[in-house]
Amino acid sequence: VTTGNTTTMTFNVSTPVTRQQLASFFYRYAEYKGYDVSQTTDISHMLNADKVSGYATTYIKWAVATELITGSETTGANGAVVYDLKPQATATRAQLAAILQRFCEAN
Repeated sequence: VTTGNTTTMTFNVSTPVTRQQLASFFYRYAEYKGYDVSQTTDISHMLNADKVSGYATTYIKWAVATELITGSETTGANGAVVYDLKPQATATRAQLAAILQRFCEAN
């Protein structure tokens, strides 16, 4: 479910995992298990969507479409609720637990 870091060709076992890396792990695992990974969605309305790395775009769009990743709720400049993807932020244990639970319940 991981291919390692393309720069160093290592798995960086001591490095914290980002939210976009988690999306890639779950996508690849779902694909490996033969689950439907065709769902996608537009993420352009979410904060920091432009910060998603090129390799992770498909994975993040799938994770948002399947509601594995919902984004962190925050208030936008106009006072409306918006969701921040924070794709390159470190995933907390709580976030991982929530994503894992959603994945298990959906499959």
